[in-house]
Amino acid sequence: MQWLREAEGALDRARRLLTDRDWVGVCQQAQLCVEYSAKAVIACFEAHQWTHDPSDQLLRVVQANSDAILSRFGEGMVQRLQGLASDAHEAAPWHGWSTYGRMESDEHQTFPTDLCTQEDAERLLELSERSFLTASQFVLNWLNP
Repeated sequence: MQWLREAEGALDRARRLLTDRDWVGVCQQAQLCVEYSAKAVIACFEAHQWTHDPSDQLLRVVQANSDAILSRFGEGMVQRLQGLASDAHEAAPWHGWSTYGRMESDEHQTFPTDLCTQEDAERLLELSERSFLTASQFVLNWLNP
């Protein structure tokens, strides 16, 4: 439940930062929300790995427990958890990019302030909203049948 609480806090911060047009802050907090949401689901089954991209572990956990998940939630939840893994993979690079920037192919560095655009922030916020909804519905119903 703690990872779910962390995800909700990151989502709340991302929403507040959006109103301030703080694109770097939104990208950072939205990425964390997606990561924490995936880890909340993983924690229902095993300890999470120390990575900003828990997508492979989440997919493995869903596969290993697919019968139980299917019988409890149906195919729709399996698909949503697979979507959460995809969202975690998409969001993961933003942890470093929104903190340190990105080294470009021509060897120059693009700093977070120039890298994190409104479009990126809105996309990551969309991923975080969806991820948190999936994780909270899964975790709360898994732990409290």
